Formats: sequence, structure tokens, C-alpha cells
Amino acid sequence: VALGAFDVTVVDASTGEVVATYERQWGDAPTDSSDPTLQLRLLCMRPAGRGDSSVRSSLPEDLVAFLDSEQPKGLAADLRVLRDESAQRGWCAAVEGMARSLRLTGGVDRASVALSAARAAAGDARVGYDEAVDLGVYDDALRMLEGGGRHADDELGA
Repeated sequence: VALGAFDVTVVDASTGEVVATYERQWGDAPTDSSDPTLQLRLLCMRPAGRGDSSVRSSLPEDLVAFLDSEQPKGLAADLRVLRDESAQRGWCAAVEGMARSLRLTGGVDRASVALSAARAAAGDARVGYDEAVDLGVYDDALRMLEGGGRHADDELGA
């Protein structure tokens, strides 16, 4: 363990590989700066160890209740989804993605979590249009294709 002015670094003594780096915490209040993603790989292999983990304590209550009700095989699969999405989109987006998937579908399948996590990571930017979207132009195009020889400029007003 290397203690710096602004961070604490944990290093594997035999290889010199940096295992984790934490920003030093200041002040009188107790803090917890542990990164839950550091435990995910181990928990995927041994999901029963999740009970006292920082992963469990970092999740919203409804997600904890759902994961607590899972059988070991399903729990391991769900933890792998959390691990993979955390690696790709970050911890907060992955947790939000799992929570949204659970709320909207009643489960946490990989596709729903990936989509929800991607939206959360992107800030849920909603596309707004100045005018109402009119898909009728596609109906006109299909009619034109069915009718054959009419000119697109005349038919579509292009």
C-alpha cells in the first residue's frame, strides 16, 4: 500500500501491478471509498459471498430484494450482467440500467439492462422536434412504388 498526498494505491507486492487507487478522504466523518466494481469479478464466481459485500450495499433496495430472491445460477448470471455493463458504461449507469429493467420488465435480462444502461450513460437525452412527425410521406412513397410510372417530385412534393 502506497500512501500519497492525494491518493492511496494498493499494489501487488510480487508483481508490482497496481490493484486499485483510491482518492484520499478528508474530514472527521467516516467514509467508504471502496469501489464495488472491484468485487464483481469475485462475486460472479462465488455469488453466495454477496451478502456482506460493498456491491450489495451499493444497490437500490428493490434491486437487492430481487437479487436476494434469485437462485445461485440466476444470481451469478445477473452479477455478470452488472459486471459487464459496469465495465462498459460505468457503475452508476449499470445500476440504473438494472433498476430500470427490473421496474419495466420484472427482470434483469442482458438486452434490457444494456439498453437501459446505455440510455442512462447518455443522460437520457430525448429527441425533440419543432414540428409534429408525419409518417404519411412513407405511405405516399409506397403508393408511388405500387402505382409505377408517376414522378417522385409530383407525388411527394420534393
